[in-house]
Amino acid sequence: NLENRFIEILQRQKVVNEYTVSLEQFKEKSEWTRNEKIKCNNLTLEQNALKDLVVRAEDILLEDATTIVFPDIVNQLKDDMSTVIESLKLNDTSKITQAMEREIVQSLEEMIESLQKAREDAKNDAKNSKDKGGNNSNPNQLISQSSELKLLRKMQLRVNRMTKLFKEELKNQDMTNTSKNLKKVYEKQKQVLEITRKMNERRQQ
Repeated sequence: NLENRFIEILQRQKVVNEYTVSLEQFKEKSEWTRNEKIKCNNLTLEQNALKDLVVRAEDILLEDATTIVFPDIVNQLKDDMSTVIESLKLNDTSKITQAMEREIVQSLEEMIESLQKAREDAKNDAKNSKDKGGNNSNPNQLISQSSELKLLRKMQLRVNRMTKLFKEELKNQDMTNTSKNLKKVYEKQKQVLEITRKMNERRQQ
């Protein structure tokens, strides 16, 4: 069950985020000891484990041909987790890392919301079909096209937020790492445009 998988990932991701904030707060007051470095390494391992769970969910979605947006969101989620993993490996619990972790949580919450709505819609459709003696027109559709459009808009908002954040950080942080992250955001923008094109093609069919 995809919904349950994402709920588990979300719950565990929130714990990672909380510890990341806690470690950064400690760093602002005092230099990390061996204990803090071990905690950060444990966070890296947990984030990597969560990424593996996302990869498994992605495999399931790739077998589902009824949704255009969902697989790409999961792919972006996986990439964001990879970015966080690389940061945590360097003991980087900074504002950028925390922002990426918040985006991961938001993506998960949005996907869970869409799946829950699809489940409720399916129940209502089944009830209406039974009452009217008809059949659900799209019984196997993962989420509705309106939900896909909503997710697409939220993807664009995430791209906008991260573009703004990384551009601001170019003034303060290491130019190489921030430029690299900014390039990743530009790739996300390309994905959004490609998804939009696919959805338009499907609507015209």
